[in-house]
Amino acid sequence: MLLLFNVFSRSCRIKHKVYGNSVLIKSIFSKSLSICKLFFSLQMTLLFLNLYYFKLSILLLFSCSYVKSFIHKLKVLDITEWRLIMSFSNIIKYGRVPLFNSNFPLILFWSQKSGCTSLAHWFFYQINLFKEAIKYDSFIHNYENEIYKNSSDYFIELAAALYTNGKDTYKLVRNPYTRAVSSFFSLIAPPYIENPAWNPIRNFYYGNEFCNKPISFKIFLYYLKEQMIDLEQVDPHLMQQYEPGEEEFVTKYIYLENFSTEIEHLEQTYQLKTSPLHILTKSWHHQKDRAIFRGNFADADITDPLFPRLPTYDSFL
Repeated sequence: MLLLFNVFSRSCRIKHKVYGNSVLIKSIFSKSLSICKLFFSLQMTLLFLNLYYFKLSILLLFSCSYVKSFIHKLKVLDITEWRLIMSFSNIIKYGRVPLFNSNFPLILFWSQKSGCTSLAHWFFYQINLFKEAIKYDSFIHNYENEIYKNSSDYFIELAAALYTNGKDTYKLVRNPYTRAVSSFFSLIAPPYIENPAWNPIRNFYYGNEFCNKPISFKIFLYYLKEQMIDLEQVDPHLMQQYEPGEEEFVTKYIYLENFSTEIEHLEQTYQLKTSPLHILTKSWHHQKDRAIFRGNFADADITDPLFPRLPTYDSFL
């Protein structure tokens, strides 16, 4: 389906089925091709027009919500295409843009607090950009977002690869319980320092964000449950791992609990470089190695200066 041609013809109030007027059809099609060349400055065959029009619609989709509604109302896309566009839109909206490279055989999906730093380390190592990324910033996500993904071409090529099923897709996932504990740990502040992230939790549970009442892991879980009602407003680090519509693209999973084993399997399966995982899985912000205090802390107050730093993950069961 030629998306741009359809939009152009509808904007001129010309029906698709024009009988006995090949000159008019030829004129309209010529104009749509001119618009296409203006956007891409490329000579394309009709075989590739459909793909490029889809990519153009993706760019329009990012630009404003009105265009999204406009494209849907025109019905220039079939239901499958529309579903794919909406799923891709969710990926962007929730800030979890997959790791993609045209010369790498996989598209890697991820979510915050689920090993995304280790995955990014491995990805950039495989495409020979790890040293450059770490040199730019030791926190690799800054290079990822400010340099590597900071172009419209990245999104266009990613959308095209997903739309055509050109690569295998994997998502890194984590046990939801340990992920929740990890998110809870991120709320810990230095003794006698107020963490601004405490305010919305207190406002939710006590109705007063400025009170000094305790915040426990159980209260935090109630807060998370309430937050999942509106995914667009929640902190991505707290948001559930599943994104609406991701099943349109994600076909396989990597489990963080078996990260090294599964990554080694991928390297063998896809004939990738053998990576130094003992280096790539290390990061200054990882907390699990410091979680050594055993006990029952499900109801303990994280705002208390005496709260242990840090309890073991199973101490909140």
